[in-house]
Amino acid sequence: QFIIAGLEYRTEAYDKVYDTSSSGDFSDKISYKSAYVQDEIEVNDSLVLTLGARYDKHERFGAEFSPKANIVYSLNENHKLKASYGHGFNAPTVTENSSSYKVSHGPSTYYQGNDNLKAEKSDTYELGYEFYFNDISFKSAIFHTNVKDLISSKVISTSPTVNQYSNINKSTMSGIEVEYSQKDLFQNLDVSIVYDYLR
Repeated sequence: QFIIAGLEYRTEAYDKVYDTSSSGDFSDKISYKSAYVQDEIEVNDSLVLTLGARYDKHERFGAEFSPKANIVYSLNENHKLKASYGHGFNAPTVTENSSSYKVSHGPSTYYQGNDNLKAEKSDTYELGYEFYFNDISFKSAIFHTNVKDLISSKVISTSPTVNQYSNINKSTMSGIEVEYSQKDLFQNLDVSIVYDYLR
C-alpha cells in the first residue's frame, strides 16, 4: 500500500480601487480548509485499487465530502484496463460570489458577481484501455460527467451589456481521449499524437 494524506488551508482575497468610478471599488476575502487521504493498494500482480476521499469546509458553502475510486487491471505486460469514479466540489471565487464586484471588458461590456451563486458539484465516470509495446504506447478513455450548478454567466442587461455569473442547474459532459506515442521514431525524435472530443 502507498498512502498519501494531507491538510490544506486556503485564503482568497481581492482588493481593488479602480481608476474610474464606473466599475466601483471592491474588497472581499474568503477562506476554507480541507483534508484528504488516498490509499493505493496493490491487490495482486495484476490489480491495483486506489481509494481516496477529500473533505472541504468552506466559509460560505459549508462542508462537502468527495470520494473517488480507481481500478487498474493488467491483462498482461502489454494491455491494461482502467475504471474510475470521482466526486468533485468547486466553490465560486471571491469575485464570482459577490454582486458588489463588477469589471469592464471593453467600452460597453461588464462582468458582475452574484451573491446567490452556488458551489459546483460533479460526478465523473471513466473507462480506459492502454497498450504498451517496446517504444510504442496507445491510451484511450471515455468519460461522462454530471454537473450540478455549473458556474457560467448570462446576460442580465444590455446597453451596456452586463454578464452576471450564474448557475446552470444541470449539465452533462461526455467525451473521448486518444493518445499515441512513439519514442525514437527517428534518431532523437519522439512523437506524440493526442485527440480529445468533448460534448
